[in-house]
Amino acid sequence: MDSWALTQYGLPRYQAHNALMDAIATAELFLAQLAHGNYQKPPPLKNFLLRP
Repeated sequence: MDSWALTQYGLPRYQAHNALMDAIATAELFLAQLAHGNYQKPPPLKNFLLRP
C-alpha cells in the first residue's frame, strides 16, 4: 500500500507481500474509505465488486 493511503487514513504499516497482512491491509483500507465517504448510509458491498 502506498504511503499516501497510510497517511490519508491513518492506517498502520504492515509487512508487504505477505498474503495475510496484504488481506488485512486491504480490508482496513476499504473500511477507512467507507468511513471517510460522504454516505447517508453505507453502500452495499455489491457496488464495489468488479463485474465481468
